[in-house]
Amino acid sequence: MIRRNFLIQLAAVYALLLFTAMTLVFAFPGARGGLFHSGGALLPIIYAAAVVGLDKAVDWVAARRRGWKAQTAKQVFGVGLVVLAMALSGLIYYQRVLKNNTWNNADPLYPVIAAWMTQLHPDSVVMIGNPPAYRYHGGGLSVVVPNEGVETTLQAARHYHVDYLILDANHPMPLTELYHNPEAYPALSLVQTFGQGTGSEVYVFQVGR
Repeated sequence: MIRRNFLIQLAAVYALLLFTAMTLVFAFPGARGGLFHSGGALLPIIYAAAVVGLDKAVDWVAARRRGWKAQTAKQVFGVGLVVLAMALSGLIYYQRVLKNNTWNNADPLYPVIAAWMTQLHPDSVVMIGNPPAYRYHGGGLSVVVPNEGVETTLQAARHYHVDYLILDANHPMPLTELYHNPEAYPALSLVQTFGQGTGSEVYVFQVGR
């Protein structure tokens, strides 16, 4: 049986430990789904096991229903799975990439911000919504903006020796007040605004020590 396979057992142990950790240790759910993101590592095993499970399920039903032909049913369900996967992938690709090119335009000002920051303070550490994109576009060291309010954000910034906080329209919900009132917090000095007048401004704050 497939449950005796070492990789299946290893995946099952990981799934159990992940569920336990996310239930007991990290009990407060993240808005972006920490459990499901971490569970992404299980997808290759799940996909492979699903095909085996479908095969066994068809055999089980065919043994109890006289009109079922197991081999034909496996072919129909197998083709159906492939068509469903292709349709779902195509829909997601259309929505995220082709439709208005939203995927490639998610961080349009990052190259400008990275160039400006490099010229101003090349050794600075910034806190930004998408650190990998910032790095890709030529930026330096960066950490992600936490999904917390201003005070916790400032604590994290000081802990990681952050020099600048960069806040864009895709900011965490607890920082909405800061985004709409960028000059309301004395500990954060607004030093630059990108995309002014577009409704999707990006604010650069210097973090006070």
